[in-house]
Amino acid sequence: VVGSSTVLSGARRAVRWKDGVKKNLGTLGGRNSEATGINLSGVIVGWSETANGRRHAFIWRNGVMTDLGTLGGGFSEASGINVYGRVVGWASDASGRTHAVAWKDGVVKDLGTNGRMSSAAVAINDNGRIVGSLGPHPDAEGGELEQSTPFLFYQGTWTVFGTGQITSEARAVSAGGTIVGYDYDERDDFSTVDAWVRVNGSVQQLPKLSDGHSAAKGINRYGTIVGNSDTSGGQIHAVLWRRQ
Repeated sequence: VVGSSTVLSGARRAVRWKDGVKKNLGTLGGRNSEATGINLSGVIVGWSETANGRRHAFIWRNGVMTDLGTLGGGFSEASGINVYGRVVGWASDASGRTHAVAWKDGVVKDLGTNGRMSSAAVAINDNGRIVGSLGPHPDAEGGELEQSTPFLFYQGTWTVFGTGQITSEARAVSAGGTIVGYDYDERDDFSTVDAWVRVNGSVQQLPKLSDGHSAAKGINRYGTIVGNSDTSGGQIHAVLWRRQ
């Protein structure tokens, strides 16, 4: 398991738990770091602050944390890695715009923004399917600036799909290409966050424990989904969705 934990100084550090033993992965010279993904070979990715306080994507292999760099801007984050060591995330360019990117053997590839103001990749499966979210259109204004649209990027082709709300985030993709995430309407104070799943090109909302918010954040090769949902008492509980 990978994630982060607070050390005695109060700083946040990327951590790996293995056989009940916790290992501090360190930083790129800064104060804080977080691990966000691990593959079957034990290679870990995430982000770390550098000595100047900027977040940079990292890859951790054989006890060594390596800075993956940016697209000429100040920031980047890695969010997923597949069995072949291909890493995805986002990086800023010289103008400060956020672009979805993929790294392979330390070399960064700009996936572009598909004509939007920004983009970010969050997950990649072993077949090379990348999912993430696109930002608003270049002419967006007002509430439109909160727009976020899920995408699938595969073999150089973008598939952009809606889920019924102005703001929607893809969070994970299975080995078979099923995508999960959540959506909401940022403009509506009474809007709920709703978990969704996209199977064979069709998006459907996932059931909740009660009225309130829900979010799907992970899916395995068998189609089992994990995330969270509000309970009738207003608490947030971890949940699992399994096909019947």
